[in-house]
Amino acid sequence: MQFIFDDPEHKGDQAELDFENGECVPAKSLFASQTYLRRRMSDTLNENRKDKSNRKLEYAYYRR
Repeated sequence: MQFIFDDPEHKGDQAELDFENGECVPAKSLFASQTYLRRRMSDTLNENRKDKSNRKLEYAYYRR
C-alpha cells in the first residue's frame, strides 16, 4: 500500500530539508501533525480492509 501526499505548493521537500537541518519546530505542532497523520493513515487502512472484506462477502454470496 502506498500513501501519496498532495503538495500543490511544492513545500514538502524544503520543509523536510529544514527539519533535517535542525529547524526549530514547536513540539505541540509536531505531535499534533503526527497524530493527525496517524489517524488519517489508520482510517485509510481500515477503509481498505473493509472494502476487501465486502468484496469477499459479495463473491461468496454470488457464488452460492
